[in-house]
Amino acid sequence: MTEDAITPDLSYINPGLRSLAVPLAELVPDPANARTHDEANLAAIRGSLRKFGQRAPLVVQQQGMIVRAGNGRLEAARQLGWTHVAAIIVDEDDIDAVTFAIADNRTAELAAWDTTALDRLLRTINVGDEDLQQMLGDLASDTGLVPPEEEEQDASPAADLRDTWQILVTCRDESEQLALLEQLTTDGHECRALVG
Repeated sequence: MTEDAITPDLSYINPGLRSLAVPLAELVPDPANARTHDEANLAAIRGSLRKFGQRAPLVVQQQGMIVRAGNGRLEAARQLGWTHVAAIIVDEDDIDAVTFAIADNRTAELAAWDTTALDRLLRTINVGDEDLQQMLGDLASDTGLVPPEEEEQDASPAADLRDTWQILVTCRDESEQLALLEQLTTDGHECRALVG
């Protein structure tokens, strides 16, 4: 047998992480994981892994080879047919491992989106992956940025409707609304007020 025949294909793992590659068969999903991954979430993770490969390692508790951070990525990698993933193996007791897993998930949830910056970023990208595009659309909706309704049926096929976003803003009174509309118009934005 040649060396190439026994060397696994790790091209989907970032080159800087390949030395951390561990066979998926050795890893155990966290049986105490309090985070769930529905099909929409797994589809987005698969889309990200397909598009970008693995860029961040999983965190695995050495005792039992239990994945404490990255269970969604582990499942998505299995669904993609990967044989290995990069993982950092940590030697710690169950209490510290579980505490880390909860803290890792919760700290990400506590972050907020800068919707102005997010809008600017979403206007500049077209990822070309249906699952990722769906996730970005969901993110836009969840943060108050919603794609515009298709008003012109005969628009050019080259026009990408994802390049325009509407921002929903709540104002305390009419004067605040007028001031905001005036400022946005001065900044070159097309604005419409919905009064309800």
